[in-house]
Amino acid sequence: MVDRRQFLVLTASSLLASCGKKSAGNELRIGMDLTNPPFEMQDKSGNPDGVGVKMAEALVAHLGRPLKIVPLEFSGLI
Repeated sequence: MVDRRQFLVLTASSLLASCGKKSAGNELRIGMDLTNPPFEMQDKSGNPDGVGVKMAEALVAHLGRPLKIVPLEFSGLI
């Protein structure tokens, strides 16, 4: 009886843990240090640009998801 109760509690808690809030628009958020040209940088308008940005844009185009680049310092990326 105890084993069955433990199983039910663990199953219920696993199901509830997976019921998290869905991210807005199913966007893919990628953190980048935008002070690392030519890989990640900002263009003259302040928009993210560079090789890494182009790769991220190609990835989300393939996945069919919107992209959100989050500017971070390098130490905050890991």
